[in-house]
Amino acid sequence: MNYANVASHILDNIGGKQNVLTSTICMTRLRISLSNSALVNEDEISALDSVLGIVPRGDHGIEIVFGPAVVDQVYQSFALLVGTKNNEATPPERPHGAMRVHISPARRQSFTAQAQALMGTTKQKTHSGIHSLGGFASTATQDFGAHDDISSLVAALDSVQASHTHASFPSAHKHTAQTQRVAHKKILVLNGPNINMLGIREPHIYGAQTYADLINLCHDEASKLGFEECNCYQSNHEGDLVDEIQHAYGIYDGIILNPGAYTHTSIALLDALKAVQIPCIEVHISAVDTREDFRKISYVRQACFETITGMGLDGYRKAIQSMAHHLSR
Repeated sequence: MNYANVASHILDNIGGKQNVLTSTICMTRLRISLSNSALVNEDEISALDSVLGIVPRGDHGIEIVFGPAVVDQVYQSFALLVGTKNNEATPPERPHGAMRVHISPARRQSFTAQAQALMGTTKQKTHSGIHSLGGFASTATQDFGAHDDISSLVAALDSVQASHTHASFPSAHKHTAQTQRVAHKKILVLNGPNINMLGIREPHIYGAQTYADLINLCHDEASKLGFEECNCYQSNHEGDLVDEIQHAYGIYDGIILNPGAYTHTSIALLDALKAVQIPCIEVHISAVDTREDFRKISYVRQACFETITGMGLDGYRKAIQSMAHHLSR
């Protein structure tokens, strides 16, 4: 995802820089106070894939709702465009009116999976950097379904994000020699199309574990190995994956990549990896080299220093371990 483009698109459709009084973030939301709210084009903003909804805030403001791990990045780009305007002199007005939502079933499924994964991390112990919320996370993830109202998903996610900083791990009091060597390193776990459907998609091939299980595994293993940050991102769109690889330049020290079906078709992903020159490991849940002939082709492989296949979700664990070893040398 190109966060700068998202921020620019939002600014263009709220009346420009001159119409912005203050801007800040709250949980999953970009909160903006405006001189003239009549200049807001909600349809154009809602059409962005990354936007889950729009909530009116008083007579002169809006909140734009994003999925997990997106709002911080969008706000950074937005603040560069308008300047940091978070000096709200009075308490923010309570939102009123229904949330304006533009979300396809695929985007709902992806958001639900990421929300479940994020809330699932609250069950991790404090030493992993995630604080427990008791039974809330497990109850919420069990209750979420394809027909749930998106507002309830956002509200639940807000509650979780208010209580922890996701995908960030504080330094432990005790380290092994290996965890000391990968301290201050950041990794990006990037997944392509249909990975958000784990647990539903051909379980005889991909197993019964879910995308939430995958993210929890990655966060847990990265924390154990001393990584400062492990960010997980999934998209069904090739361009989004290219954007994420480009955005990783200068931020992440390593990439764990499962391109899904784009493994066999995407020269664009290969070119993006070559451009940023970030160490990358290719991962596949199934043994792709023993399946259909077309799955034996991997364009991204020549940009990766290791390929792991056929280990199920444990392949991600091994990839994170291999990346830690690689970065510690």
